[in-house]
Amino acid sequence: MAEEEEKDLIAPEPKKSSIVPTIIALVIVTGAAAGAGWFLSGMLSENKMTETAEVMPAKDPKKEESAESKEKKDAVPSGGVVKLDPLIVKLDRNNTFLRLELAIIAKEDVNLSGEETKARIGAEIATFARTLSLQQISGPSGYLHLREDLLDRAQLATEGQIKDLLIMSMVAE
Repeated sequence: MAEEEEKDLIAPEPKKSSIVPTIIALVIVTGAAAGAGWFLSGMLSENKMTETAEVMPAKDPKKEESAESKEKKDAVPSGGVVKLDPLIVKLDRNNTFLRLELAIIAKEDVNLSGEETKARIGAEIATFARTLSLQQISGPSGYLHLREDLLDRAQLATEGQIKDLLIMSMVAE
């Protein structure tokens, strides 16, 4: 009888939970995420393909480019986009290097295709970038401030002939 009372006083052992429901839930969630990703990538790729087809005209492969058409292609139209040479500068007070690839958009009726103009803009931007620290350009607000400061420097170098500045790539190492 004493043994029966001891068994009654001791709490019964809880049942061990099975890992099977957890695995099933994980498989279902993973499948749903994969399906949603596949669906969205299909929709995005269709939109990109239709946009590309509308923007890019078809080229005739049999048509050869003459020397005049190549010169016209190299010349930047007024109000066009000019891609600057990549800039590599060492940031202030540390061993961090910054590589910038920039493009500028000229105002209407302005031609900025000259090498001298591009070199002057690049030198002005590189001089400014050497004074920066990594903390100043980190984060979204730092990026926006950097873009505005670079635009101001480029406008100073060209006496206000630049409408906008685009940062194509920025790498800090």
